[in-house]
Amino acid sequence: MAQVDLAQSKARIGMSLDTLHRYGGLTRSAWELAQHLSKDYEVVFITTEAELNGEEKFSIMLIKKGIVPHLKRVTRALRVSLLKRKLNLDLLMSHGANGIFQDVVVTHSVHKKWFLWSLKRTPFLSKAWLMKLLNPVHYATIFLETLQYSKPFHRLIIAISHQVKLDLINYFGIDEKRIVVIHHGVNVEEFDLSEHASIRRSVRSDLNIDEGTKVIIFAAHEFKRKGLSILLRSLANARNSNFVLLIAGQDDPTDFKTEAQRLNIENKVRFLGVRKDIKRLYLASDVFAFPTSYEAFGLVITEAMACALPVIVPRDAGASELIEDGVDGFLMSSWDSTDELSQHLDRLDDVDLRTKIGKAARNKVLSWTWDHASQEYSKQLSMLLKEKRE
Repeated sequence: MAQVDLAQSKARIGMSLDTLHRYGGLTRSAWELAQHLSKDYEVVFITTEAELNGEEKFSIMLIKKGIVPHLKRVTRALRVSLLKRKLNLDLLMSHGANGIFQDVVVTHSVHKKWFLWSLKRTPFLSKAWLMKLLNPVHYATIFLETLQYSKPFHRLIIAISHQVKLDLINYFGIDEKRIVVIHHGVNVEEFDLSEHASIRRSVRSDLNIDEGTKVIIFAAHEFKRKGLSILLRSLANARNSNFVLLIAGQDDPTDFKTEAQRLNIENKVRFLGVRKDIKRLYLASDVFAFPTSYEAFGLVITEAMACALPVIVPRDAGASELIEDGVDGFLMSSWDSTDELSQHLDRLDDVDLRTKIGKAARNKVLSWTWDHASQEYSKQLSMLLKEKRE
């Protein structure tokens, strides 16, 4: 196949991730980026599994999963890297540890940091600690990270938040000049306020929640890491008992149901499971609370803001970099501060304050759309393509 003439046609960009769909933070952000970059580039998405909706402006290249369980990630990353020449790609972009030889690494999180942090928080020599320590998947991922962030294996690193950039510097000793920060965008057309009132009434009616009840929403797939226990305790300590907590996401709720019972708030907590109508739940809610212990960005945070919800998140969550404390959201000094979270929840009993903060939150994210984010990516890709031509 002849080399693409960059002066006469769109450059051909490969993007890689193990799975692709429109729910979940990492995969959703990769889908949005591929979709928006397709305006200026011919994008080929390399993945082992894809759930599509027919709206895609990019093409899909499905590859086989690895055979050896604990080496799947490594073999897949190598296979992706070898496809660059075969697919005649001008640039290859890997999302996380999903490539070895690539031009751009988009760092959504630093697994090495999370792994070491998680070990410290797990009781020493417990069964959970030993299983985590001996799980080869962690070492395969850290091995790939180490390769990716070595100079010969990339030309540019894009971090999705300044916190991730700092993690890359601290855990891999990367020169900060090699890292560019580009925050995720938000799809303000999808997460809009059209039919807000009617959707709110409909969802509350379906869930048997009256209009006078304050609804707090928590959306995540890893309840423990995202701080659900902290939220339950904070709600139990809050001044206002007229609330309902909606929990959307996939995880085992057993321990958290037990905790809610112990706190005597089990009748106020609803586990909804995986929901693909998250926007409707946001529009039916009054507050988004997310005391996550580790969050490289948190797309759910900015999407809740787009739905005019006041958000409460830890100061070190990636998306908190876009929030002005007390103006368009509330920041916790520590993710596990139940007293601080309870105070913020109490402040948001004030309907006028909720409305004011929610409006400011939506206005904030209106300036950071996926169009804007993709333009920032395009600037970086254009420079790499120019270097290649020279």
